[in-house]
Amino acid sequence: MVGGRYELFSSLKSPKGFQGTEGCKILALEPQKHLSFELIAPPQFPNVRRLRTRVDITFGEVAKGGVLKLDLVHSGFLEGEEWDEFFEFSNWNWDLVLGRFQYRFSVGPIDWNNPYIPHGINARPERKLRDHISS
Repeated sequence: MVGGRYELFSSLKSPKGFQGTEGCKILALEPQKHLSFELIAPPQFPNVRRLRTRVDITFGEVAKGGVLKLDLVHSGFLEGEEWDEFFEFSNWNWDLVLGRFQYRFSVGPIDWNNPYIPHGINARPERKLRDHISS
């Protein structure tokens, strides 16, 4: 439902507001064609996290053999060092997420005790620890 929650939780032991994508919403939904939602940066990007970015996914037709092409556009990035780092992290993360999505639907469930890492995915981008939030 447009306007409904789009929240993914990855760290339930963290304080509220730092557990995932709390507060994000679905912006557009056209079943089997298009999904758009807000996304916030992970807590290691505190200044960027205060603003929302936008993700648009457009689904193509299912081709022979069950292959589905999708286009993903992650927009709303601003300028600055922390935004550049978040952009780099996002590119890495989408490669990981989409690779795991493909694995899940072509091979089977992912063993989260030993999660699948798609071929060609490098180590997570270096995190810069920030001890302040810009005003």
